[in-house]
Amino acid sequence: MARALELVRAKAGPGVIDRFVYWTRAVLLPQMDYFYDVLTKQRQIPNFFSNWHATIAEAMMAAGVLADDRGRYNKGAIIFHDTVKYYLKVRAQGKERVLAQPGCC
Repeated sequence: MARALELVRAKAGPGVIDRFVYWTRAVLLPQMDYFYDVLTKQRQIPNFFSNWHATIAEAMMAAGVLADDRGRYNKGAIIFHDTVKYYLKVRAQGKERVLAQPGCC
């Protein structure tokens, strides 16, 4: 939704973007924070919920762009980078490595 509103920002009626940003900060982002900051850390597995981490990361970055909130965007980018790094881990020669890392595979 945030990406769609970013596309129509110039033609959105008065207050539409502000209302959406308010709703995002009040309802959506606290749920994403809880999911990532609490539930993931309770399980002590960095990517326990698999593709949900990527979805949360993308939504955080989109909300950050729409709201001009660099902190929210940066948190989403960190989650995304951690998620992708976890996806790309492989076991090679008995050691866990990240694809494209020097000496891997």
